[in-house]
Amino acid sequence: MPQPGALPGLVVIGAPKAGTTSLAAWLSAHPQVRMSATKELEYLDLYYDRGVDWYRAQLPPGGPGLVVGEATPTYLGCPLAPERARATLPQARFVAVLREPVARAWSNYWYFCQLGVERRSWPAAVRADLRGGSRADYLTRGRYAEQVARWDDAVGPDRLLLLLFDDLLADPVRTFARVCRFAGVSDEHPPAQTGSVNPTSRPRSRSLQHALHTSGASRTRLGRRLWRWNAFGGPPPAMDPHEAARLRATFADDNARLAARLGRSLPDGWS
Repeated sequence: MPQPGALPGLVVIGAPKAGTTSLAAWLSAHPQVRMSATKELEYLDLYYDRGVDWYRAQLPPGGPGLVVGEATPTYLGCPLAPERARATLPQARFVAVLREPVARAWSNYWYFCQLGVERRSWPAAVRADLRGGSRADYLTRGRYAEQVARWDDAVGPDRLLLLLFDDLLADPVRTFARVCRFAGVSDEHPPAQTGSVNPTSRPRSRSLQHALHTSGASRTRLGRRLWRWNAFGGPPPAMDPHEAARLRATFADDNARLAARLGRSLPDGWS
């Protein structure tokens, strides 16, 4: 009989706004994979003190030929998560999806604006990040080489699959097949859907979205309807190209280390 609350054999660890929601949805549709009902369990970063029994209770049953999984994109950048994973999940495998850091930061910024939790201007958020005082760490989360090195040290590079967001977009079928083989399940089940599952949008009014979030009005029926209407005001604006180039230049050393770890050159859009 299957045992409820099996610890995961596969964990998608990040990065935020790099396609992890799409990847988790594809895995959920695979007949040999059982993903947690709730995405982002956050056990290895926020809720580790609740204990492994709590973690098991959030996960589906295992069974012969099945892989249990979960996806929490903040694990990649959490300094404590790799050692916790080593201690708690000694047999698990881990997948990270990495997106060009500046595009990832821009998407993450507008996603938090969409949620109503970010009201600072982009320049103010960047200044806070560079000072080490940002709540969201928009740019810091894109310095992947150090984060990957921590995971390599804790679980070993053979248990950490690194993917690029670029490949997920350009060839989702082949990239997903690679994930399946890494997880030890059949690679003959292509993604159930290849469109964006969790696109970032810009709110019609950032002030209204923030007010709905902070006042608690979004928990009422009318407030939820207003929140949803206001949240989806269209795609985010494009970042100023000179600002994007300036910020990308600050990632040159980190990206060179990442390319060495990947054993391949990064796409042109990363430089």
